[in-house]
Amino acid sequence: MWNPQVPLSENPKEAPRIFQFLDYREFLREFLRYKKDVLPGFSLGVFSKRCGFGSKSFLQFVLANKRNISMASCDRLIRALKLTHEEAVYFATLVQENQETDDLKKARLTQELHRQRDLRSLDSKDSYDETLSSHWIIPSIRRLSQLSHFKRDPSWIQRQFSVPVTVEEIGIALKVIDQATPEAPYEMLGTEEQRTRYYRQIVHVANSALSRRGDLSDQIVSPLTITMDPEVFRNFKTEVLEFRQRMHKKYGSSRVSDTQVYQFTLLCLAVTQSSQE
Repeated sequence: MWNPQVPLSENPKEAPRIFQFLDYREFLREFLRYKKDVLPGFSLGVFSKRCGFGSKSFLQFVLANKRNISMASCDRLIRALKLTHEEAVYFATLVQENQETDDLKKARLTQELHRQRDLRSLDSKDSYDETLSSHWIIPSIRRLSQLSHFKRDPSWIQRQFSVPVTVEEIGIALKVIDQATPEAPYEMLGTEEQRTRYYRQIVHVANSALSRRGDLSDQIVSPLTITMDPEVFRNFKTEVLEFRQRMHKKYGSSRVSDTQVYQFTLLCLAVTQSSQE
């Protein structure tokens, strides 16, 4: 059963933020522990009554991962937790993803969770120049704004994309672009966390683009599978990065005749473990 005496947070006085969690049970444990620390008399029983549950035993089993919750119970929790609309959407998605047993459906829900978390990263405490690297859509809209037919209308911008984007994402991206230094580079990718988040987004975008039906003449897919040792790979990596620099130098500046935005990503992954045998 859930034990309120076992701390999960180094700072129990700080209210947990739902977007920091990928496990709804862990979030509930942290929330309950936080409330118990700051509100005398608060308990699992008090919270269960606030949710409208008959007794605290239901939530005890849920927190111990011995029982799932229905969407009706999820709605009760959302009201009791007093989540904002964005937080409620994330929490509901989190519940669905955590409890889904179908691998394909679970993968889609996981992608949606990351999309929602990445959207929140746009509203970070970093400088706007640093935030330019936090979401794939920002450099795309910056490039789109350089085209002669560009309209500063989120609904119009949404219609230009061949992959799913939301008006909310576009609105936040426009705010970041407006506040950033015009000369800031398009892809800074300073920290490992930024790079990981950005590349994960790009893989999701590529998957959406490849799912389109019809004319695919505006795509280039050219896989190459090879073997290398660490020294050869270092040389290979250097040549690939030099190639990227050459492409950027030749095609990086927008021209009056340009009509579309393309996302060009070089991705090389080791798909087997290193072996000396």
